[in-house]
Amino acid sequence: MLLLERGANIEEVNDEGYTPLMEAAREGTRPGQLEAPLTLAACGGHVELAMLLLERGANIEEVNDEGYTPLMEAAREGHEEMVALLLGQGASINAQTDETQETALTLACCGGFLEVADFLIKAGADAELGASTPLMEASQEGHLELVRYLLNAGADVHAQTQTGDTALTYACENGHTDVAELLLRAGAELEHESEGGRTPLMKACRAGHVCTVQFLVGKVSHRDLELPGADVHTQTQTGDTALTYACENGHTDVAELLLRAGAELEHESRVNTNE
Repeated sequence: MLLLERGANIEEVNDEGYTPLMEAAREGTRPGQLEAPLTLAACGGHVELAMLLLERGANIEEVNDEGYTPLMEAAREGHEEMVALLLGQGASINAQTDETQETALTLACCGGFLEVADFLIKAGADAELGASTPLMEASQEGHLELVRYLLNAGADVHAQTQTGDTALTYACENGHTDVAELLLRAGAELEHESEGGRTPLMKACRAGHVCTVQFLVGKVSHRDLELPGADVHTQTQTGDTALTYACENGHTDVAELLLRAGAELEHESRVNTNE
């Protein structure tokens, strides 16, 4: 205040392109980004500063170069109090980015912020929006309790991306066996084929996730649910199998598991894609 009283320029820009207000707002946020003060305050969880900015007319829906609104940034960083403030001030809860249709909820789920996700859903967030749904995001990152919460909240376990991937696909591809098991018990399709005819087993084999492969080829039994192991003979549109992917990527332990489960050693794919 003393500097201002003595004529300091509040809009003066430093070597990084920041005004004093922007410097104050960006404390604790990611470096190297030129953002609006409200976005920076939201990202850093500075509730009082955000309130001050809103009172001074800051645009609550302004997007940054990633297409994120202040609410999205707050959700992505797990700042529940900031999310509550912004929603209370009228932020659009289901706003989406242009390219990937991300929302505040998908970003919260990607980060594993259960409390923020719960707050958003109870405030009316749509749990099926996004190129990847909140359930897919949580499954891909292995956030087990968040996946459980979303399923209990009615998230669609069968939802697909444009390439046909599902929450189960992502869980298996990233080796999150406990999440895969939870999704299967919620009704996920074990033999679902995404783009190119790749099953969850194939995705796990290609990535070399031994525990996930072992789980998938075994029998899944729970209460009234009993599934046979994943089919090791299924072929893609180019004739590849789970064993093909394991061998192509040098996953010997996975290949041994598949052979013990009955995979055909002499099978040849029609086209070796090496994808």
